[in-house]
Amino acid sequence: MSPLAERWCDLSPSFRTGIWLGMLLFTGALWHFSVPAVEKTAPPTGLQAQWRKLLSLRVDQKVPPSQTIKPFSAMAFQTEGSAVRSWHPVSAGGELVLQLQWATLLRLFPLLAEQNMRITGFSILPEQHDLQMKLQLEIISDE
Repeated sequence: MSPLAERWCDLSPSFRTGIWLGMLLFTGALWHFSVPAVEKTAPPTGLQAQWRKLLSLRVDQKVPPSQTIKPFSAMAFQTEGSAVRSWHPVSAGGELVLQLQWATLLRLFPLLAEQNMRITGFSILPEQHDLQMKLQLEIISDE
C-alpha cells in the first residue's frame, strides 16, 4: 500500500470526516464566488421578453363603463360601401344579409360589438364587385 493511503487510514474517523467536510465547504465557496450572480433587475431575455411584449398588447375584454351600448338597428349597416339586402328578426337576434365591399368588411365587427350583438354563423359569397354576407346574429346576454 502507498504511504499516503496508509497515513489516511491511520487518521481517526472524526478527523477524516472533518477533512471531507472542509473540502466540501471549500468547493462550495469556490463555486459560489466564481459563478456570476444573476441580478434581479437584469432585463428578461428570450422567451420571457416575448411574453411580456405580447401581454402588453392584450386588450381588456371588459366594456368600459363610459362606453354605452347602442340598441341594435339594421339600418346602422347602411353606409357607403355596404347595403342591407334583408333583415329577418327573431326573438333574440336574426339574420342580416349585407352587400358590401372588402374594405368595409372590417368595420362591420366593431359596429356589431357596439350594439351588443354576437355572430353565431355567417357565409360570404362573392358577387361581381362586392360580397354578399349572411350573418346569423344574437344578442349578447349579461347572464
